[in-house]
Amino acid sequence: MAVSSPHRSIAKSVLTSLLSDSGHLCAFPNCTSPNKLPDGTPLLEVVHIVSLSTAGLRSDLQMRSDELNAKSNLLLLCPSHHRWVDRNPAEFTVERLRVMRDQHFERVAKILASSNQLDTYLPAATSRLQQALVIWERERRNGSEEFWQNTFAGRPELFAGVTLGRAFTLDSKCYLGGKATTNQHGNVVDFLAQHHCDVAIIEIKTPMSKLLGAKYRGVYPPSRELGGAITQALNYRQSLLESLHNLRSASPGLTVHSPSVFVLIGDADREEWPGPQRRSFELFRNGLKDVIVQTYDELFNGIANLATLMEPPPVNR
Repeated sequence: MAVSSPHRSIAKSVLTSLLSDSGHLCAFPNCTSPNKLPDGTPLLEVVHIVSLSTAGLRSDLQMRSDELNAKSNLLLLCPSHHRWVDRNPAEFTVERLRVMRDQHFERVAKILASSNQLDTYLPAATSRLQQALVIWERERRNGSEEFWQNTFAGRPELFAGVTLGRAFTLDSKCYLGGKATTNQHGNVVDFLAQHHCDVAIIEIKTPMSKLLGAKYRGVYPPSRELGGAITQALNYRQSLLESLHNLRSASPGLTVHSPSVFVLIGDADREEWPGPQRRSFELFRNGLKDVIVQTYDELFNGIANLATLMEPPPVNR
C-alpha cells in the first residue's frame, strides 16, 4: 500500500494501524478512489485533522507534535479529496473530519468483521455478502455495465430477492428468441433466473444511470435510460413467450408460466432528491405492471441488513 505523508515523524506503527482501520480506503463518504500506482497499489494520503501548520484554520496551538502525529489526529484520503478538504476548511472543520474518520472506521470494522487480512483490493471479509458490500463501497460510481455484469455473474446470491428467496439457477447473456430469417436481431437478456416454477428476466444498467428526466409540469418523468431499460426488458419477456416452444426444444429444463421482470438501475441515495423527485419516481415505478424496478442502493442496503442478521451472536465469556 502506497501512502503519501508530508511529515516523516509519524511512526510506522501508527501508519500501519491507520491503514488497517481504514480498510485501505479513502475516508471520504462514497469515494471510489484511491487511484492506483503502476504496480496496482492504491494511493492514499495522510491528512492531519488538526493541521500541522499553525497558520491554518484547523490549527491548535495547544497540541504537541506527538499529539498532532498520533493516530487520533489522522485520517486517510485520496489525493482529490485531500485537496478538496484543505481548500474548504470552513466546511471541513476539525469536528466534521473527526466524525468522518470515526464513521469510516465503523463501516470498515463492520465489513471486515474483525479480520485484518487485506489484499490490495478486496478485504478478507467473513462472508461473500460482506465482500459484496466492500465491492459496492469501492465501485459505487463505476459506470461500466460489463463490470456489474461480471460482478453479479460471479455472485448470483445477490439476486436472491428477485425470486423471493426461492432456490434458483442464474444464467448470463441468455438468448430469448427474436431472430429474423437473416439470423439477426436476437434478444439477449443480461440474466435469466430459473426457479422451480418460473423464470425471472433481469435487466441491469449501472449505478450511474440517470433515473429521472427534466421537470415536466410539476413532475419528473423517467429518464431515457430507465424508460429504455423497462421497455427492453418487457420486449425480452414477450420474445421469450413467443419463442417458448422452440426454446424448450433446445433447453428442456426451461420452465416458464408467467415470467417476472426485474430492472436494476441507478443510485437513488446518490441523487439526494428533494420530495417532488422522489414522489415522481415512486409514483412511476409503483404504477408499472409486471415490472419491478430497484436501485443499486436499495439492493445493497438490503444485502447489508441480511449480512447483519447473519452475524453470529456474541460469545459470552
